[in-house]
Order: sequence, then structure tokens, then C-alpha cells
Amino acid sequence: MKLNIFAHSSSGWHLKRPPRPYIALALLGVVFVLLTRLHSSELSAVSRFPFSSSRGHDSSYLWGSSSALSKKKIRHRRIYVSSAFAAHFDVYLALTGSIQRVLQATYSNPTDYVLKVYASLPLLYGFQDIVDHGDTGVYQGNITHNRYFLEEFKKAFEIGEDPSLLILGTCEIDMRDWSKTLLELWDSLPEHRKFYVVCGIHHTGQGWTVNHLADWAKRGAVRIYGISEHVAKGYKNKLMTMADSWDVRHNTADLEHVQVDWFVPVLDLATMPWRSSITASKKFSKKPLTEVVIQGNFQQGRRDYKTFFAHLERSMTADASAWGYTKTLPWQPVPSLHPLVVHLMGNGDEKKLEIPKSLMDTGMVKIWKNLRYGDFYEKIAGVDVVVPAFNPGGGYYTDQASSTVVIAVECNTPVLVSNRVLAAYTYLDPSLTIIRPSALNEVDALKILRTNTLPSSNWSSINAPPSAWTLPATAALPSAGNQEVKDSGIWSAEIPPRERAKELWTEIDALWHGGWRRDERAMERAKRGIWKVGEEFAKRLLQGS
Repeated sequence: MKLNIFAHSSSGWHLKRPPRPYIALALLGVVFVLLTRLHSSELSAVSRFPFSSSRGHDSSYLWGSSSALSKKKIRHRRIYVSSAFAAHFDVYLALTGSIQRVLQATYSNPTDYVLKVYASLPLLYGFQDIVDHGDTGVYQGNITHNRYFLEEFKKAFEIGEDPSLLILGTCEIDMRDWSKTLLELWDSLPEHRKFYVVCGIHHTGQGWTVNHLADWAKRGAVRIYGISEHVAKGYKNKLMTMADSWDVRHNTADLEHVQVDWFVPVLDLATMPWRSSITASKKFSKKPLTEVVIQGNFQQGRRDYKTFFAHLERSMTADASAWGYTKTLPWQPVPSLHPLVVHLMGNGDEKKLEIPKSLMDTGMVKIWKNLRYGDFYEKIAGVDVVVPAFNPGGGYYTDQASSTVVIAVECNTPVLVSNRVLAAYTYLDPSLTIIRPSALNEVDALKILRTNTLPSSNWSSINAPPSAWTLPATAALPSAGNQEVKDSGIWSAEIPPRERAKELWTEIDALWHGGWRRDERAMERAKRGIWKVGEEFAKRLLQGS
């Protein structure tokens, strides 16, 4: 039956009121459409950020409910993972964890796939505790000592298991030790039983590329992943250069078409035993910026400790009270002012860093070495800001990726970065960082954040005396006695004045207004994006795409 809802009168056509049953049906239709759209929007949100489960925190998706692949699309379901190197297990076990979850989501029967992992055991610095904790994103299952890897890998072909994908965690070491044996095995196999090698790299400049990569590239049996986009791009450029050289071994190996990807190994530490207490402490704390950390091996070539501490000593000399210490030497901490503490976490001989005695005598610098991973993560999570202190020529911007950045992200501790760092570590989100303009050194940036004051310029070029412009402010340094530390705001930095460098001062203003605290929920959301990219890479490996 056709419903006519129009009526005609002398004034023309107009709507007539439909019978009540049709009104009810129409309303039901509207409700149905709204519910359908709501459900659709929820599914859309899940497809964008599918990171929810009964665990109750945002980051659980990757670790509990990875999306399945079509079985028809999976090219590699017999996978071996190994490394001859004693370190870097936190990287390749994270990648293996991503692969494992995709396989588990795709195959209901675990006998439908093979995933075997080898490593140098025991895992250094108690990382086995992180593995055993579960729910952090790393591979869950048996790990065999890498001394058995070659023997068992060859045996797998003897018994017909035929692994089709081999992931090497640190090819700088692994190819040096294993390439000859693996290549002989590869050449001995018929075409339908050959395997594909995935090489993890941590530095673009290692000699294994020159010595071994061409052999695998000629066979079309290798692809590469770096642990940051800038490492992958740097390595790709290296391959393009080698491919364009006069060296016949390299220019005939088709190096320019070797596939290069990246995988950022960010673990999920949300359920670690210390997480909730540290999160609550940071959320309700009113203290100023008090604790910072520089993490990494104690090597001047990698991190410019000398310059950082020279800047800090100079700033202390100008006004030690701004940092929570007595104004005159020998500087002593004033508890009511929440004195700054600089933690150095890593390995090596700290005496080679030449930290000024005037700073060491204050007790300001705390040295932490050989920490177990659980304690290490907890301490990083407990400080206010991570300071990279990268040596400008040390390679962390071009040739290798620093663990400092990944660890800061894992621990939800904001990292103080320049625009150059942001350009290299492209996975960094504003919620994870505190951005300083390069013209402002790390110590001056920390002083802005700690004292809530802006500097004046000490620029003294012709007809451009130091600007007197600044914002006098009262630094928010609450103490038990409810006292406040007055700061006139008149301190100088070696930067141009506002009227000469408007873009610079726009960034300084943003640093000042933004402060050093970051929202933990926003940090978790940012990490979800990193994990999603990691899972997509794991899927591409399984698909051979």
C-alpha cells in the first residue's frame, strides 16, 4: 500500500498528518538509525584505537587483542627469532610479541604455526622479570639459549619444519657470527624451502653491511628494520649510495631495492607494581621541577655531559637559590626550596665525565649503575623530566636511535627535546615531550620550567643592547612552612631579544606556558599510535609485504 502524506487545498499542496501507527514506525526507524550509527562510531573508534579490555587502561589492546589476518594472506607462519648479541633483547622480544599476538588472533590452534626464540641467557639486568610479569608486550613463551640456535635451525629443515622467516635481532653482530653458515644452508635448499631473513639494525655505520648484505640482497632474501624512522632512512640512504658505487659487488646486488622499515620497541608498563603510586604522586604533587635524569652509557661522545654540567655550574654561580641551594659556595641544599637533583643512570666510569667538583660536593648529582630493569624503569618513571643531553655530533640524530627516548615514553616521563630531536624521532607526540628551541640550552630551559620565569637576553650586538623585557614572577616553590621564593625574573640567557627573534620567543613562550607536567592519559593515547604502527609492521612481515 502506498501512503500519500500530501493533501491539496485552495492554498496548494501541504503535508497532512500521517496516521499514528506510521508516526510510531517512523520514530522506531529513527531510533534504529541512531543506534546503528552509534554502534558504527564505536566500531570506528575501535578500529582507530582498539586498545580497550577488562584490564581497564588504555594500552591493553596491543597486548591482549591484536586483530587477526586472513590465513590466506599469511606467507610466513614458521618463524625463528635469534640474536648472538647479549643486549637488545628488549627490542626483538617486543617485535616478537607483536608477531605472536597476530598469530594467536589468526590461528585458534597453536600447532598451526611455529614461533621459536633464542637469546643470550640469562637476560641481562633482570629483564626476565619483565618478561615473566606478562602484559608488557614482549614475547611470552620459551626462550632457548642462542648457543643452540644454528644447530636447531638446521635441524628444522632436516625434520621438515622448514622455517620460512628468520628474524635476527642485531645484524651488526648476528651476521658477523652466523652469515656464512646461514648462507651455505640457504644455498643448499630447493627453491620452495628457502627462508627469508629480517635484519634488525641499531646503527647505520656498522661493517656488516659492506661484508655480508650483498650476499643476501643478490638472493632477494633479506629485509631490514631500524628502531626509529631516522635510522631506517639513514640506512636506506647508505644502501642507495652503495648501489651507486663503482664496487661491482655492491652495484650488482640490487641494494637500492632492499626493503627498509622501522619498529619502535615501546613496552607497556601500565601494570607494573609501582605504576599506580607514581601516577598518583605526580598527579597531586605541587612541587616544582625537582628531579631530572640523563640516561645512557657514560660516554662523552654520545651525550655531552661536559657541556650540560658546565651550563648548570654557570647557572648555579649566577643564582644557586633558583635551583634550591644556598647562594654562596660551598653550595648546600635548602630542603624547603626543593633542591634540584640530577640523576645519571647508565654504565661506565663516571669519573671520565669531568663533572665539576662544585656540583658533586652539593650532593646534587646521583649516580646509578647496573640497575635491574624493574628498578630502572621505576626510577625513570619517578623523575620529573628526562634530559637527552645528546652530543650534537654523536650520531643520535642520524645514525642510531637512543634508548633514552623510548624509555622516557615507556615510563610516561616527558622528555626535553629540541626540534632536531623531533625531526629524527618522528613517533614523539607533543603529549610525550617538552619542546625547547635550540637557541635555549637544556639548563636554561629547565630553569624556565622550574622557576616559572622567563629570561632576558644578554645579546649585545651593535645598537641592540640586552632587552629588559621579562615577566617578573613569583616562583611556585611551596615548602613545609608555606613560604615562597621570590624571583625577580631578571636572569639572562645567551639568546637574541624578543624584537629580533619573534619565532624563537614564540617557542620560549610555549615552553613557559606549557610547563613540565604532562597528562598521563594523553601519554597513553600517544603510545597507542606507536603500538598500532608496530603491529602493522608485524603483519607486513607475516604477509611478506
